[in-house]
Amino acid sequence: MLTCIVCSGGGIGGLTLARCFSRFDGNRCTEVTIYESAPEFSEIGAGISLRPRTWEIFKNLGLESALNDVINSYGETTPTFLFRRADRKVGVNFHEPHFDGTVATLHRADLQRILLDHLPPSVAVHLSHRLISYSEGQYGKPINLEFENGNKATCDVLIGADGIHSVVRQHFLRRLAKQSTKKGTVDYEASMDPQWTGSILYRGLVPSADLRRKMPSHRTLTTPMVVSVHIVTYPISRGKYVNVACFDTDILKEGTRLESPRAVEHITVDHVLKIYKGWEGEIQALLECLDELSAWPVLDIKPVSTYAYGRVMLLGDAAHAMRPHLGSGAGQAIEDAYIAGYVLAQAAQHGFPLEEATRIYTAIRQPVGNRFLNASREQGFLYDLNSPDLGGVNGMVPEGRLEEVGQRIGRGWEMVSKTSSEKEIKMAREMTDAAIMDQRRPHL
Repeated sequence: MLTCIVCSGGGIGGLTLARCFSRFDGNRCTEVTIYESAPEFSEIGAGISLRPRTWEIFKNLGLESALNDVINSYGETTPTFLFRRADRKVGVNFHEPHFDGTVATLHRADLQRILLDHLPPSVAVHLSHRLISYSEGQYGKPINLEFENGNKATCDVLIGADGIHSVVRQHFLRRLAKQSTKKGTVDYEASMDPQWTGSILYRGLVPSADLRRKMPSHRTLTTPMVVSVHIVTYPISRGKYVNVACFDTDILKEGTRLESPRAVEHITVDHVLKIYKGWEGEIQALLECLDELSAWPVLDIKPVSTYAYGRVMLLGDAAHAMRPHLGSGAGQAIEDAYIAGYVLAQAAQHGFPLEEATRIYTAIRQPVGNRFLNASREQGFLYDLNSPDLGGVNGMVPEGRLEEVGQRIGRGWEMVSKTSSEKEIKMAREMTDAAIMDQRRPHL
């Protein structure tokens, strides 16, 4: 009998998960279905960076060659970012970390296209299906799903990969809160909804040809930069565009109610130029070349105490929506998908309880995902020069302490440049092997 797996959400994490089942379920013991709320597959956003940890996953999934075709054709690998303070007429460099390995940048749409091209034909995909509720019955009974369009379905395992506003997470944590016998030990409801970080992200693409005409020697045409306080730029699409992300942050508003914008809004270039008035000429030239901009409220969630309960699992932003300051949100979703796909495929093929597979998943992924969530928050404070212990709130770190800021930034980047996902992959193998042996032992 096939194990029915439903993934709510067809983003980067959900599509990677589908690839994982085709790789690990050699006996075809699973039936995988993706329910996506959107009417079509489309990736909002622009540039994305892939770190060495993520390359390990894609290599194991047989996607390295396809991605290398894209990356190599764009020439988008780089060993470093330049950190520069530019909120004055004459800026100053204060840190240039050198990573172990390379950082590859590409357009999110290209990564999604590759994952769709490698989507197994056995995976069923249903668009325009927004999950609104689920109910998990007794042991061995199917999970019942209900969608906004009135359709219903059942499954053996539900994976919530439905983003930062995850319906699965809300139901999941509400159920845990009701069943918790130790009142006050875990505040499940605190992680139920996303929270505003105090930042608005203004994002857009600059045609490199326009920037080259305005300022032929502009550094960001060839060098990724993090400009405090704080703009991130790097070239994508074989140097055709420069990805621009401008963060307007008030640390004192972290956790407060966001009035506007509540979702993505289109913003004029003049609006952004006013925010960065007085910054050095290189920044002014970059912003003046922007064609159009979108404004995004930067949200995250408070760390979740578990990523799985029963036969329901959380993946990607549904589990650990983080700020973008370590460039690891997509990478962590991909790692989630790899471990989830592996342990569930092993359970389906060897017959150990699905509840044990989900327990293994959260035991491995929850500590790592939450570590990146917390580290991304701290890294953002450094980019914005918002570290009170360094004498700064809202960009007021003294000039004499910029070197120390740079050193801390470097230590933060070591999480993505000097760590590997192989440790978690090895743990997944060992823990599933133990579960398989436990399942067989009564029959030996």
